[in-house]
Amino acid sequence: MRHPLVLEAHRQASLEAPGADDTAHRVVSALSLAGLEDEQATYAYGALHDFVTPEWYFEIGTNRGGSLEVCPGKFIAVDPQLILTNFSMKDRPEGHFFQITSDGFFDLGFLEGLGIRPELGFLDGMHRFEFLLRDFMNFEKRSAPGAIAILHDCLPFTAAMTARDWDPKKTRQWTGDVWKTLAILLKHRPDLQIDVLDAYPTGLVILRNLDAENTTLAGCYDAVVAEFLDTDIAAFGPATYFDMFQIQSSHAAIAALRTMRPRPIRLIGEPEKTCRNPASSSASRSASAGAASSPRGRKARCRAAVSANLFHGHTARQSSQP
Repeated sequence: MRHPLVLEAHRQASLEAPGADDTAHRVVSALSLAGLEDEQATYAYGALHDFVTPEWYFEIGTNRGGSLEVCPGKFIAVDPQLILTNFSMKDRPEGHFFQITSDGFFDLGFLEGLGIRPELGFLDGMHRFEFLLRDFMNFEKRSAPGAIAILHDCLPFTAAMTARDWDPKKTRQWTGDVWKTLAILLKHRPDLQIDVLDAYPTGLVILRNLDAENTTLAGCYDAVVAEFLDTDIAAFGPATYFDMFQIQSSHAAIAALRTMRPRPIRLIGEPEKTCRNPASSSASRSASAGAASSPRGRKARCRAAVSANLFHGHTARQSSQP
């Protein structure tokens, strides 16, 4: 698969180059034709579900339910437009859906009323930075000790996709300006452990060392919103932004988790055979080999490969600049 190299080359010039979004459109179309499904190809946080094994998982931005499908346990899902075509309750012990905005949900006091403190949260709601910042603040305030928060879409690869309002005529991929949320957290919350992963297509940010008692962001919220509201990524500087953090390999992070857990961890879309017991029968191995050579097996391998190192090489590229 050569598409990671294509996308890396595209990303290096995409924030300034004219016609970049047309290139992005062609690349995404090619990936779709290769059998890659957005809902299944991207989320490295599937590994975190297995690593953290939360009693309660919390999600903002459920929509069709592809991300929620990874959760094996109890959950709370929030989205003003629930569709859930990619989700099945199966044998999950308990789940609560709220078709409401995230601000509206937190105002309900549902978590406090039931004494629920989530250990893992995926925040992928409205793609405007002030919304994501509030979502993180509200989640952290109600989170359990040792909780992990995951932010989506903080690694844009075109300027058009960072617009505060989505124009599908200009770009198919839309991250909004939530990249600003990462910049704000890096500046105002140095106490957080922040890991930025290269998960396809627009990255994941893993936040640890959360503190439910911390009021730093609440105290400066109005000021930072005013500071960043009218700033676009061209004015802020793509190089300035990407120099604020190191981009890590999702595959390396998952490999590290695997060394810490006796039970294998499988990324969404990763071939199931990687999670089989090494002592499986020869018949099972033969069946796996047959599946790998089939169109379905090739599609699974594509899904597993697509998150590899899309932003890898950024640091090396910049370090060579004068």
